[in-house]
Amino acid sequence: MAEGPPAMLTTLIAACAAFSRCIRISRRKHLYSVYIVASRSGVLYTGITSDLEHRVWQHKNGTFEGFTKKYKCNRLVCFERYDQVQTAIGREKQIKGWTRAKKITLIESMNPRWQDLSEHWGWRFLVNGQSMKEVDEADARKIKLQIGSSPKATGSN
Repeated sequence: MAEGPPAMLTTLIAACAAFSRCIRISRRKHLYSVYIVASRSGVLYTGITSDLEHRVWQHKNGTFEGFTKKYKCNRLVCFERYDQVQTAIGREKQIKGWTRAKKITLIESMNPRWQDLSEHWGWRFLVNGQSMKEVDEADARKIKLQIGSSPKATGSN
């Protein structure tokens, strides 16, 4: 007759497996962005971030003292995403080591007209006749739905 593991050991193994699953689920998957911002006169800056939208906002609002604020590098002209921080750091270093001509070739391969790729980030569009108050209320309802609350009845469809 084969004997199984003692009940206490089985419970411990199950608890460890459940804890391990919780840890894997709770770990947020990060994406790291290597990006190039440019000034209107063509000055380039290459950087890395785990929150591209926020970092671009910081560049646009001049929150960092230094190069990008001094030269007004605030137009996102190129970015690449990586799931491994080491890969992103390596790519940032590689691009920073390139000549200006090679950086321009990279930018123009992805964005030939040098458009600000973040130009419309965060914009909300109104449907004809819709007020900002209605948009804000709709956004609030969406947030409530996302966190599991039921939306408040508004009496309109």
